[in-house]
Amino acid sequence: MKFLVTGSSSSIGQEVINTLSKNKKNLIYATYSSLKPKINKKNVKLTKYIISDKQKKFKFEIDVFIHIASLVPSDNKTRNQLIEVNFKNSVKLLSDLLSKNLRQIIFISSMSVYKKNQSLINENSALEYNDAYGESKLMFEDYLYKLSLINSKIKTLILRLPGYVGNNSKNNFISSIKNKIINDEEVVFVNPNSLFNNVIHEKTLSKIILKFIYKEKRKFLILNPAAKYPMKLKNIIKLMHKSRNKNLKIRVEKSKSKSFLIDTSRSRKLGYEINKTKDEILRFIK
Repeated sequence: MKFLVTGSSSSIGQEVINTLSKNKKNLIYATYSSLKPKINKKNVKLTKYIISDKQKKFKFEIDVFIHIASLVPSDNKTRNQLIEVNFKNSVKLLSDLLSKNLRQIIFISSMSVYKKNQSLINENSALEYNDAYGESKLMFEDYLYKLSLINSKIKTLILRLPGYVGNNSKNNFISSIKNKIINDEEVVFVNPNSLFNNVIHEKTLSKIILKFIYKEKRKFLILNPAAKYPMKLKNIIKLMHKSRNKNLKIRVEKSKSKSFLIDTSRSRKLGYEINKTKDEILRFIK
């Protein structure tokens, strides 16, 4: 099979590419915008490609499009820039691929598409534009859904990611805590007794993607891949300190913000691998 994976410099991108490249029959075109990743695989072709309004047409025929690249809130971009890259220019890239016998689409979306202050979130929970980033993700999701209605030959998976953890992961709560623990810094958090399962390890995510590509029969699927058996947040942070043999340095602050749990019943019902919260944390922190 021939794959196009955007965002190959990211932690998610590198893990997905390494997983796909283990099958020597696969050919992976991996795009990057600035920093060229260190991937030395014979069946991986690194291609500099910037998703912009001046982008060149993607000239290779692709079976599976895995869209990871996007602007994120930490990039400090304006709403117009986020919409331009994450939605409009992503549509332009996909339009190129649709003319080349594309068969599958996997889109990495975000939990930020959900309305805030919901205590339990499943795939049918209320959606809302919380910020421009979430808006841009939801706009592309909507485009993919409409595309699925008019093109029954394409199989589509939308993954609304929670806190993603793995090698070089960043820009999320658990990854930030790990860095603070390693550097013997104080960990500050709120809602210590709240239950938490907002995490997925890179290895788990890769298995979900592989199952969809090779075994899934449904033409359109949205999943919230998270962990099962939630833990109290304070116990997770204690576990992380203990696993690193670090003295506990924590401070709990008061906040009116509410925590939420992710319902993983759809993923489990459909046979997708869901691991325990404790196992995902330990695999990451060690």
